[in-house]
Order: sequence, then structure tokens, then C-alpha cells
Amino acid sequence: MTNPVPEERSRGFVRNHWRLLSLCLLVLLGLGATLVGVTWWVAARSGLVQGPKTAALGLGENWSEDAIEDTKQYGQSIIAAIDNYQTHNDGSLPPSLDRLVPKYMTTLESPAIGDRQWRFGALRNYEDEYFLSVRSRRMNQPGYYGIEFLQYNSLDKQWTVFQSES
Repeated sequence: MTNPVPEERSRGFVRNHWRLLSLCLLVLLGLGATLVGVTWWVAARSGLVQGPKTAALGLGENWSEDAIEDTKQYGQSIIAAIDNYQTHNDGSLPPSLDRLVPKYMTTLESPAIGDRQWRFGALRNYEDEYFLSVRSRRMNQPGYYGIEFLQYNSLDKQWTVFQSES
């Protein structure tokens, strides 16, 4: 058996190192993609990333027209329960939405938009009129100046959507 000439030995060395380098590059690309995915997920959970993908996963705020309409429908069942409560309690408002379950409604569904929490209270200067609303979870974050909310006003008997990026 003869020893390979130095030129053949160096070609084998380069060929083997290219394979190793290719494998390392693939591993680094995989790690990079994982890091991007994790970063996106964390940003979506915190509300920094918005859009159809985050909304579909239930991670971000979904202010689409469909989600707003779904929330209004949930709200209408709450409004009917509040009105029924008032009828049976001399016109007074329930102290909280939790008091409506189970007598006036079977379950209190969360809104499909914003911070997914209903807010309820009496309208100022009207003891038997109320508002029902949901707002953006980012509304009170430092540095965020946009305002997003959906609100029902029993005095006007209508829903208002307010979105602003000021």
C-alpha cells in the first residue's frame, strides 16, 4: 500500500471538513429558527405582536370585525340578564356581573377581544343605567398611547368601538 501524495491527503481533509462545517451550519440555523420562534411567542403573549396568527392562537388582542361582533353577541346575553335582574330587583343594578350567574344566565363568557375581561358599572348621574365594556390590555402600559375599547351604554342602547393610535 502506498502513501497518498500530500495533495490527495489535503483534498480528503478539506472534503471532510466541509461536511462538518455544513452540519454545524444546519445546527446553527435550527437553533436560530427556534430562537426566533420562542421570541415571537413571548412577544405575542405580552401583546407586543398582533395579527391573525396571534389571535388564532389566543395570544394577542384580536380587534378584527368578526371578533368584535362575537363580543357584541356575548355582551347581548349579558345585557339581557342585567335587564332581567333589574326587572326582578326594583330597577337596581347587580353589584357585579358574577351575581347574574346562574339565576339570570348559565355562564359568563369572556369577550373575544382586548384583555378578555368585562367591565360593568353604573353610568354617572343615572343609578339605573349602566355600561358594559372591554378594553385593550395594553391600555395602561407605559409608553402606549393608543386606546382601544368596545362599550355598551344602556342609556343610548348601543355599542361603541373606539380605536386610536395617537
